[in-house]
Amino acid sequence: MSPTDLCQLPPEPAGGCCDPQTAPAAVPLSIENPAGLSAIGYRIGTFTSFRRTMLDRVTGAGGVATSPPVPAPFANWHEGADGDYQTIFIELWAYLTDILTFYQERIANEAYIGTATQSDSSRLLAQLVDYRPSPGAGATGLVAFTVATNRVVAVPQGFRVASRAQPGLAAAVFETSLPLTARAEHGAIRLSTVAPTNQFAQLSSFARVFFAPGPPTAALATELYPGSGDTFIKTLPALRARP
Repeated sequence: MSPTDLCQLPPEPAGGCCDPQTAPAAVPLSIENPAGLSAIGYRIGTFTSFRRTMLDRVTGAGGVATSPPVPAPFANWHEGADGDYQTIFIELWAYLTDILTFYQERIANEAYIGTATQSDSSRLLAQLVDYRPSPGAGATGLVAFTVATNRVVAVPQGFRVASRAQPGLAAAVFETSLPLTARAEHGAIRLSTVAPTNQFAQLSSFARVFFAPGPPTAALATELYPGSGDTFIKTLPALRARP
């Protein structure tokens, strides 16, 4: 390398290469919602992010393109100055955009079955497939009343019956749907706990179980009530004794 080359300086860098880089805008935020969420996010910003973005853009707003050009009206404005009504005006718009994005997110959640929280939203979505839900109904159950020997008790409609409360679980309260007459002799009838009947069993099997003399075999009872033949055999005498 010659001495002349050592005295030659590298070319000047291109204009603007060393200027501070502009920070990316705080809004709009990208929206990404994976499948299976109980609630989706649909807001592109909040009050803080909208406020910050508008304040950053105001200082960089250009002037009017005229001849001669008019300078930017806010070039010498500094945030936080005394009597800064401009920041207050921007904050009011930030409040408005925050409210609009909040409602936009709620509307988006109500548009899907998995994230809807309002009953009207679910009903309208179900109507898209021509489904009409039935009116709601309370839970029902079977209750057995035990009556003393040689006694007859009239149970009125609306008679309240409750289960026993358990730790961390309140008692379930029910009411009788119809009035009834409870008799002592009815206490000999046991509640059936067998499984649903096998609809494809032979009709002759039903006759052998309910009308043939002698108790049915376990195999025959299992044919009619799969998985519950033993239980059925235990309750069969009470069923046959019914008038």
